[in-house]
Amino acid sequence: MGSATFAMGGGRVYRVVFPDGTKIDPGTRVEVDPSYPGIGGDLRETCHRLEMLHPDTWLPPHNPVVDLWGKRGRAATGGTAAWLDPDGYRRFIRLWREALEAEFKAERAVAGLTR
Repeated sequence: MGSATFAMGGGRVYRVVFPDGTKIDPGTRVEVDPSYPGIGGDLRETCHRLEMLHPDTWLPPHNPVVDLWGKRGRAATGGTAAWLDPDGYRRFIRLWREALEAEFKAERAVAGLTR
């Protein structure tokens, strides 16, 4: 599901989120003959909980997702502001929600289910 913490800098406290559990591995079945009972609900709950968070910055498990090296370079001259990316987090979670729901829909379509 991820983790949340905070960081301090320049007299300010920043909310930090480490969103994890947002990848569906190839071959994983989430709804039709699920890979484990409840996986679909677990994934939706993870997404819901991550949607409820409002971080100032976020660090996913894979650096390219958040442009870690680009932010690091910008931080060398721009300081802390280079790390702040609440809009990027919202976009990441929205895109993940869309991909998750598309996976559910695709599995139902293959199985001939309409619900």
